[in-house]
Amino acid sequence: MAYTGEDPPDGAKFTGRIPDMLSDAFADLSGHRIFIAGSPDFVDASAEVARLLGAASAQIFVERYHPQSPAVTASPERLARS
Repeated sequence: MAYTGEDPPDGAKFTGRIPDMLSDAFADLSGHRIFIAGSPDFVDASAEVARLLGAASAQIFVERYHPQSPAVTASPERLARS
């Protein structure tokens, strides 16, 4: 299990950013399928490390989540004028 937040429990083996700890968890990713989902920066960094560890680009599957701005609701006064 990886702990990416602050204050990981004592004895946690994998802590910090996943792209930074990936090589500690896996020496060779050749022959593996890699699935990565998250923010574009996270996905790109993780995919690059996976390639450096031997994963073939064709075996790296990604889904980038883009932040969305919060919904904006018009005030009741403005709605009443419409």
